[in-house]
Amino acid sequence: EHGPYILDTKTGTLRYNDFSWNQYSNVLYIESPGNVGFSRVNKTNHAINDTQVAAMNMRALEEFMTRVHPRYVNRDFFITGESYAGTYIPYLTVAILTGLENGTFTNANFKGIAMGNAAMDGFSRTIAPLLQLWSMGSIPQK
Repeated sequence: EHGPYILDTKTGTLRYNDFSWNQYSNVLYIESPGNVGFSRVNKTNHAINDTQVAAMNMRALEEFMTRVHPRYVNRDFFITGESYAGTYIPYLTVAILTGLENGTFTNANFKGIAMGNAAMDGFSRTIAPLLQLWSMGSIPQK
C-alpha cells in the first residue's frame, strides 16, 4: 500500500502504484521493536522495554540523518505507524523532544505524529472492544 508497485490480484503481476507515498515524500521504515518481522537483534543489545526501544529508534534516526544519509538532516519529518505504534510512537516522541531540548538530537524539523488503529494500552486493546460490542447488543448483559 505504500510502495511504488502493487500486486494486481487479477493478473498476479506487479503494476505501478499511482498513489504511492514515494511520489510525494521519502519514507524510512524502522521495524520496531527489534526482533520482530525480518529484523534480528544481538542478544547483548536487545531492548527489554519501550523506553529502551525509543532510545534505540532515536539513535537509528540520528544515524540515518547524519551519517548514512546526511541530505535528510534538515528535512521535515513525521513519525507514523499503526497498531503497537500507539505505544512506541509516544515513547519515541518524548525521546526526540527531550533530545531537541538538551541538544542530543540534531534534526529540529520534527513536525508531528500520526497513528492508525493505535494500541495505546491494555484497556484499549482488550476491554474497550468488548464494551463496544456490548453497547451494540452483540454481547448479552449477563
